Formats: sequence, structure tokens, C-alpha cells
Amino acid sequence: MNVAELRNKIIQIVQGADEKYLKQLEAFMHLQTDDLSVSDEHKKILDDRLAQHKANPKAGRSWREIKAELSSKYGV
Repeated sequence: MNVAELRNKIIQIVQGADEKYLKQLEAFMHLQTDDLSVSDEHKKILDDRLAQHKANPKAGRSWREIKAELSSKYGV
């Protein structure tokens, strides 16, 4: 699908969209223009967590273990 076809398809979708869908689209457009940079405080937290992981990489649990625990605890 070329750009012109994609643009026309999007126009058709937007013209038939309800209010909820249009609000979601607007929120997405704002998300694309917001500053998504990471603050220095959050960078420090990430650096600390990475250092902890490098110091003791076996301290964490696998997703399989966590998923099994949540499944047994909440029945999902």
C-alpha cells in the first residue's frame, strides 16, 4: 500500500470513527509529540538496578516462575 492509499484509508476510518476512538487517536498524537526523555533521577534508578543485576545476576526470577506464581495465586 503506497502513502496515498494509506492516507485515504486513514481518512475513511477517521470519518467513520466514534468519539471514543477519536479521543484515543488524539491522545496517541499527543504522545508522539511529548518529550519522552528519561529524567536524570530515573536514569540513576536504572543505573543502580543494572549494577545490582551485574553484581548478582542470579538474584532475579524467570518470567516462567513469576507467571506460575501469579497463576496459582490469582487463578489466571
